[in-house]
Amino acid sequence: RDLRSYLVTPLGWWVFAVATGLLAYLFLEQVEHYVRLQNRLVVLPNAPGITQLVVAQWMSSCAWVLLLIIPLITMRTFSEEWRSATMALLLTAPLSSVTLVLSKYISALIFFWLLLIVLALLPLSLLLGTELDLGLVAAGMFGLLLYSAACIAVGVYISLLTRQPWVAAVLTLGVLMMLWIVRHDGSLNVTVTPLTYLSPATHFEVFTRGIVSLDNVSYFIVLTVAMLALSVVRFAYLRRSG
Repeated sequence: RDLRSYLVTPLGWWVFAVATGLLAYLFLEQVEHYVRLQNRLVVLPNAPGITQLVVAQWMSSCAWVLLLIIPLITMRTFSEEWRSATMALLLTAPLSSVTLVLSKYISALIFFWLLLIVLALLPLSLLLGTELDLGLVAAGMFGLLLYSAACIAVGVYISLLTRQPWVAAVLTLGVLMMLWIVRHDGSLNVTVTPLTYLSPATHFEVFTRGIVSLDNVSYFIVLTVAMLALSVVRFAYLRRSG
C-alpha cells in the first residue's frame, strides 16, 4: 500500500522528477567541466580519468540530493498515518511490530532504489563515447544503495517520534545533515577524529574511490539495523500505551 502511494501520489513523482532533473543537470555540468580540462589533463602523467573527475564527483552530489529528499518520503511512513487518523488501524493490526515497521521501511527503500537505478543510466551513458572504470562505478552505486538504506532507516525512526509529517521531515533533515557535517572542522577541512567515524560521508566517500571494504559496509548495515530496531521498540511502545 505504501509503495503504491509513492507511485500514484504527486509527491512521489515530484520527488522522482526533481531529483532526476537536478542530478542530470549536475552530471552534465561535470562532463562539461571535464571537457574544458581535457587539454590540460593529456599532458599530465597519471592524470585522473573521466570516471574519477566526473562520475565520482557526481556521486557525491547524489548523496547530498538524497539527503535532502529522503525526509520528504520517510515523513509519510508513520507521521502521515497520525495525520490521516489511520494510525489506530496499524496499532491494532494483527501483525507483529517487526512486520509493520519493515513493510514501511522496505516500501520507501524500493522507491529510492528505483530512483538510483534510473540515475545509474547517466554515468553508464558515457560508455557510448569513452571508457569507464566500471569497478569504480559499481562501487559508488553500491555505496549509494547502502547510504540510502541507512538514511531511510533514520527517517522511519524519526517519523515514529512525532505526529506531524513536516516536523518529522525537518528533524530527519537536521539529523542527517548533522551526521554528514560532523566530519568537518570550522574551515571545512576533513578532520581525523573518532567523531568522523559517525559520519556517513566518511564511509560513503570511500566507495566513490572504488573501494568496497568490510569496515564501511558494516557501518551502514549496523546503522540501518540499529535504527530499525529502535523503530520496532518505539512502535511496540505505542501499541502498549494505546
